[in-house]
Amino acid sequence: MTIDRTLRDVAASPIVLCVRQDDAEVALAVARAALDGGVRSIEVTLTTPGALEILAELARDPRAIPGAGTVLSPEDARR
Repeated sequence: MTIDRTLRDVAASPIVLCVRQDDAEVALAVARAALDGGVRSIEVTLTTPGALEILAELARDPRAIPGAGTVLSPEDARR
């Protein structure tokens, strides 16, 4: 997906869900439920355990527009 298309898709989304959880399984279940309910833009905070794995899982779902939140350092951005 190109950056232009991603930005266009996010702008067209009426909701951006922010997932912040202490449990990776719960966080992924919430994200999947949101997708099933029609929410496409999903931010997972990097403070969520397993956030990168959750984002990778969401990236494999063609319905999802995943993004990382609570990016506090250049290392966070690289990951």
